[in-house]
Amino acid sequence: MEARALLAEVAREVLADVHGTALTAAALRTDAARSTLRIGSRTIDLQAHRRVVLLGAGKASGAMAVACEEILGDRLSRGLVVTGEDGRYPLRYTDVAFGSHPVPGEDSLRAGEALLACAAALGPDDLCIFLLSGGASALCEALRPGVSLEELRGKTRALLASGAPIEAINQVRRSLSRLKAGGLAEALHPGARIVTLALSDVASNDPRVIGSGPTVKDDAGDDYFVLADAETLAAAATRRLTQRGLTVVRGPRLEGEASHVGAALSASCDAGTAQVRVGETTVTLGDEPGKGGRNQELALAFALGAAGNPDVALAAIGTDGRDGPTDAAGAIVDGATVSRGGPDAATALARHDAYPYLDGAGDLVRTGPTGSNLADLVICIRR
Repeated sequence: MEARALLAEVAREVLADVHGTALTAAALRTDAARSTLRIGSRTIDLQAHRRVVLLGAGKASGAMAVACEEILGDRLSRGLVVTGEDGRYPLRYTDVAFGSHPVPGEDSLRAGEALLACAAALGPDDLCIFLLSGGASALCEALRPGVSLEELRGKTRALLASGAPIEAINQVRRSLSRLKAGGLAEALHPGARIVTLALSDVASNDPRVIGSGPTVKDDAGDDYFVLADAETLAAAATRRLTQRGLTVVRGPRLEGEASHVGAALSASCDAGTAQVRVGETTVTLGDEPGKGGRNQELALAFALGAAGNPDVALAAIGTDGRDGPTDAAGAIVDGATVSRGGPDAATALARHDAYPYLDGAGDLVRTGPTGSNLADLVICIRR
């Protein structure tokens, strides 16, 4: 099989493996009477709670809610999850609100206030199961007094353009919010219980950073569960590649400037291997940048370094299905990308304008919404 076709096939399978519904369903168990809920090694007595309500936020929260509704059924009372406009799922017990990403909008404020109202409506002996995934920080918000939406949007845009890591960005978000930094948990009745189920897209799996920590101020406690993370993603990719007889090498975590990582990868993948890397790079934007995302930028830098080499190919995919402010999840490139795309590859890279170039080369990957968000996946193959 041609290398790019193989990478496309592997990427499709891995995205199915890490779908939020599948990951959540694998982590939860209940008895026939739905009187207990088992999460890993912990068992929660559902009979001790008057109501069980799903709340949540993030790009995968709708997909996670599908699994919870299937498992808990009519044990659930009316709940609410906040997701992106493309995260529509058939839910019976859980309402869905939509917010904006990566820069919050008016819809994000409405969604954040709605979440806080749902939390405040829970009474003593109620159980809130909070479904959290990446994207929550922008999708829902409730601002502190004196903070305007325009201030938040301005700071968010500046941080995103600076190439700051997500930990730094979410620290600023926490400082401006009534919802984040444990704000949602504080809205609950003191007698209510909250259990957080998280899909992590951050390197540290720090509960204060995942979605800016709406249920965690300082200490996550025993009722916070990370169901899957970047290691889950890497394991899925390794399994799918090994099934095809490839020798898999785990590379270091993805971090740093995307173009630098892509250029280095074009020379570092060993012959006869598939190198798997997970994480998130960054892009420092200059004045008047073009259109693209970090995975497209990484892929284009790789293609430039590998130009003319028939033995290499690379996939760079965002597991949420959206790379930057584009409709692409990333790209799959090889040594012939520059031949297909034309002589302006270096100019496109310098202008952070990878999207139109890779589109012209036929190398963009468009998955649509994936129901997941476990960081980015890069696979480099050298024959």
